Amino acid sequence: MTTSVKNRGKDLEALVIQSNHVYRMRQEALIHQAHAEVKTIRGRKGQIVNAFHKGKAGLDFYGIADGNYITFDTKYK
Repeated sequence: MTTSVKNRGKDLEALVIQSNHVYRMRQEALIHQAHAEVKTIRGRKGQIVNAFHKGKAGLDFYGIADGNYITFDTKYK
């Protein structure tokens, strides 16, 4: 299966989300996915004309594991 360059990190992110679900079910960790804030620009009739991220993107995930606060980013090269 071929994945485009801009979407290849999505597969890794999906695996991390699935792993975090297992950790939550076992009560080993509680990890949340951080979502970047998006600014939308609407046209005269209310349709979205453009959208972009506000500011710099932060880390992808944050939470608590073994009583410690953790944050991490998912990257694929």
